[in-house]
Amino acid sequence: YDDPSHVWVRGGYLNLAVTKLVDPAPCATPLGPLTPAYGGAVIHTKGTFSQTGGLFEARIKFGGGVGLHDDFWLWPENDYANYPGHAEIDIAEPYGAIPNSVPGATHVTNAAGADGGTVNWCSVPDWSGSFHTYGVSWSGGGTITFSVDGTTCFSFTNQSALAGYPPTAPFDQPFFMILQTLVDDGAFSPAPNASTVFPAVTQVDWVRVWK
Repeated sequence: YDDPSHVWVRGGYLNLAVTKLVDPAPCATPLGPLTPAYGGAVIHTKGTFSQTGGLFEARIKFGGGVGLHDDFWLWPENDYANYPGHAEIDIAEPYGAIPNSVPGATHVTNAAGADGGTVNWCSVPDWSGSFHTYGVSWSGGGTITFSVDGTTCFSFTNQSALAGYPPTAPFDQPFFMILQTLVDDGAFSPAPNASTVFPAVTQVDWVRVWK
């Protein structure tokens, strides 16, 4: 459940909060009505800014805590013709239960219909207690390099383009930016427990993009 009131600017920072709802109400979803227990936040540039390639960076202090899941990521502005799967670039996607590592990832459908991307964990001590700069340098094609505080963590070279498409597909299209914070209960993120503090706030100092 995303709540616009969970996004605000104060003291020079963009703030995104996740809270435990006091009086949850049902929401309509494609799976039917669901009653969320938590409220999160998301902000994006779809329809206002997208770019193919370049350097994308943000200086962020993520909120921490078991069950919390943040992401600074890129998503295609438009569908890629009849390509059977979207591409996705997760610049930084910390999980609250893993305190000193932040993963970056790419996702892309390969010829076998599986995810032909990669996930790598970057060492980021105290990512929830201090600001760090997360970035990707993207050639506008098949090579994407991930960095933390200006130091390269890893690079990904796309080898999953499908027959009939350019070898750089689908990473040769404009992508827009997304910042979000939410509660997760998955492989890397067990559900919140008694140690999780709400509200949890992610602070963004700046976001910059170079061509």
